[in-house]
Amino acid sequence: MRILYLLVLGLCLQVELFSQVERFQLIELRDGTRFKRVSAEFQENDCSYAFYHENDTLSIKPNEVIRMIPFSQDHFKGISQQFGIGLLSGERSVEKVHSFSAFYGLSYGLNQYAVLGVFSGIDLYDDFDIIPVTLRVQSFFTKTQVSPFFYFGSGYGWTFNEAMRFGQEVDGSGGLILETGTGLNVHLQNVDVSISLGYKRQSVELVFGDLEEFGSETVEDRTVNRLSLQIGFTF
Repeated sequence: MRILYLLVLGLCLQVELFSQVERFQLIELRDGTRFKRVSAEFQENDCSYAFYHENDTLSIKPNEVIRMIPFSQDHFKGISQQFGIGLLSGERSVEKVHSFSAFYGLSYGLNQYAVLGVFSGIDLYDDFDIIPVTLRVQSFFTKTQVSPFFYFGSGYGWTFNEAMRFGQEVDGSGGLILETGTGLNVHLQNVDVSISLGYKRQSVELVFGDLEEFGSETVEDRTVNRLSLQIGFTF
């Protein structure tokens, strides 16, 4: 729980840090000076803008500015590809377990604030592995260069690579997936980088067969709950 608390606190601090700084495509001053791809922050103490441009900080009064064209997340519009890796963490019986996941998705930007995508990949669990296929919706809270977001997804996961446990042969049929979480997206020049913390619920049906007694089977419906930490890259 301490690790989860620190992760959530870190995300909140990053949102607070970046919420005051906005990215602009163009800022034009009355003396003819033009700044492209510049960040700016309004300073309330002296009613001026602090411009961050090429490692320099400039203080400019609002009456010196002719126009400010804000940064637009056009990279969210249209079709994009996303891939990444993750960590699944939870408990089984009395012990904590951690496992690996990887994903790839094709997304379509509905507008500057919402993206709809289809995702697949691999999730590794204890007695089985999952190939998930989910439909995911991402909602971005701002249209700045650094934007917090929320996501929700649902789909189905197929089991494979079922382990042999306690002298039994294990077979599985997969089940429903539900996932939700929140994170931060950072837009760089040619790629978006995101980090998210979420929750994933995977249902499966496992059939255990006794190798010593032919025809003896035990069916177990299992629901696996995991915290999910993911790092993704969008092109």
